[in-house]
Amino acid sequence: MNIPIVVVAFDRHNSLNRLLNNLSQAHYDNNNVDLIISIDKSDNNEVYRIAEKFKWNHGEKKVICHPENLGLRKHVLKCGDIALDYDAVIILEDDLYVSRSFYRYAQQAVSFYNYEENIAGISLYNYRVTEFAELRPFIPIHDESDTYFAQVPSSWGQIWTRNQWKNFKLWYEEKEFINIDFKGIVPDVVLNWKESSWKKYFHMYLALNNKFFVYPRVALSTNMGNVGTHNEINSNSHQAILMGDFDRDYNFKRIQDSSAKYDAFFESHNLLNCIINKGEDNLIIDYYGLKQQYSNRGYLLTTKKLNFKVHKSWSLALVPYELNVLYDLKGEGIYLYNLSQKESNTSSSLDRRSLIKYELPSLTKERAAIIFLKDYLEAIARKIKRMLYIGK
Repeated sequence: MNIPIVVVAFDRHNSLNRLLNNLSQAHYDNNNVDLIISIDKSDNNEVYRIAEKFKWNHGEKKVICHPENLGLRKHVLKCGDIALDYDAVIILEDDLYVSRSFYRYAQQAVSFYNYEENIAGISLYNYRVTEFAELRPFIPIHDESDTYFAQVPSSWGQIWTRNQWKNFKLWYEEKEFINIDFKGIVPDVVLNWKESSWKKYFHMYLALNNKFFVYPRVALSTNMGNVGTHNEINSNSHQAILMGDFDRDYNFKRIQDSSAKYDAFFESHNLLNCIINKGEDNLIIDYYGLKQQYSNRGYLLTTKKLNFKVHKSWSLALVPYELNVLYDLKGEGIYLYNLSQKESNTSSSLDRRSLIKYELPSLTKERAAIIFLKDYLEAIARKIKRMLYIGK
């Protein structure tokens, strides 16, 4: 199986140098692995120099220098097109870092999921927080598998097979999405991402076509949080726990056999099916409170206090939260509302504190105050910097 590594670079020469050295130390089991370094045009000639100078001992090295600036979306789409000439491609932006065993995982995952119709990509990265719910924790429910599934695309280390990429590009080039209102189909935060985001369109593609990304429970890549096109400051908010320096055989599951499936909002498919099977039909799962568009009939499961009749409620005792519902642990914190019946339910600061303590058990008042002050001062500094730049 021929799976090259494609490094997406722009103007961060230190990040590129770190990733290339990182890749040179990974395990490839004597496979011939091509390395393709794709550089978008910038004023930083050091990026090109590092790419040309770097010695790759595991296969052919190719450096692509684009003569004009493409922007991140077009650049990643061009890199994805490389999959059409191979069995699959591994796409790594330059601010990533990989486990030394990432390539073996990639080979096994591609071999297992290559012809799964509902799979549109394979991630090396594992989400610990949501991107679109104020970085609240995301913990997938466990089964016997080393993977879970989400209708959320990965951009911090991803694999596309030839067929997966071909199907996406066909959809993308037909531009059907132009005439579709995606509000309520994907999170509002995603819809507000910059036009330079390829990920926004892939998110739409997954949700609209009922396709999923495969995610490892332990990450094979992590985001280093460097300043870039979509990051104004260095941040470790999206760093993942990285797989250690060892190789192993992975236990994969077919998507139809998995209980760990999540929609475009990171909401549980398994929980949805379990509650519907108990008789509460026409159900919306909205733990993170992002969907917002509710009808006046059916049921809604959420952590928000809303003015509907509480049909059932469960405690916030077990992690992940689905277990409280599946094991029927009665209490307060998770609510199943009957949307056809109004009822006053007042939200309190105690409710909000309980949810924060459940999701962030180690967060004390003192730590919260320090984090708030630090973020507030950094936001002011960024605003002043932008004002000074505009005034030049």
